[in-house]
Amino acid sequence: MTAFAAVIAVSVALAGCAEERAPAPTPIDLPGVSLNGDGSLLIATVFDMATTGGAEVAGTELAVREINAEGGVLGSPVVALHRNSAGDPAALGAELVGRGTDAVLWDGAGAPAAELLAALESTGTAVLSLRDIVTGTPATPDDAFAARLRTADPGLAAMDGGAGGYDAVMLLALAAAAAGADGGASLVSRLGAVSTGTVECVGWGACAAAIADEQSIRYLGESGPIEPPVTG
Repeated sequence: MTAFAAVIAVSVALAGCAEERAPAPTPIDLPGVSLNGDGSLLIATVFDMATTGGAEVAGTELAVREINAEGGVLGSPVVALHRNSAGDPAALGAELVGRGTDAVLWDGAGAPAAELLAALESTGTAVLSLRDIVTGTPATPDDAFAARLRTADPGLAAMDGGAGGYDAVMLLALAAAAAGADGGASLVSRLGAVSTGTVECVGWGACAAAIADEQSIRYLGESGPIEPPVTG
């Protein structure tokens, strides 16, 4: 069992902040969209820790650490917390809502429990399946990414799901940067935009800089071709 195989506690990845931060992006106005959030992006994962959850958590932690090392999002560090999908859905929903969670990542092994989904939808929390961001068969992580993934969990053996977790966090953070806000509605309004733009970019630094320059980006992920994520 890896160190992440039984993660159920809050995990805040603060790998240091860059001395210089990219300028704040100018939000693009979208009719009918009310931007919301408190300025601090909080992402929760609800993964099956008995299967691929360990790698998925490692991927999300790697993304959070890399983003925070370059100044975070909207001037604040990204915060991640991890929960097992086998937990009580009603209690989990109440906890995530109470914490002010902006987005929930789930592993796509069936739909989230009705009690959990109802609680999240009542507050407009974005819900993103890792299976909805990759088309076809996910690419096998190359040696360089596998080595980066192991820095988030030195005992990690299986890599399946790690790249998907990484890309999902990157997409959410880029959506927050593009919106200039971190709430669920703001994230959903920009997820498609950061997946389908004209300027291709890799990694947080290059993509965030392009957004700050008011360029329309297409994030190129580690998990294979990226499509506009499906939220619900």
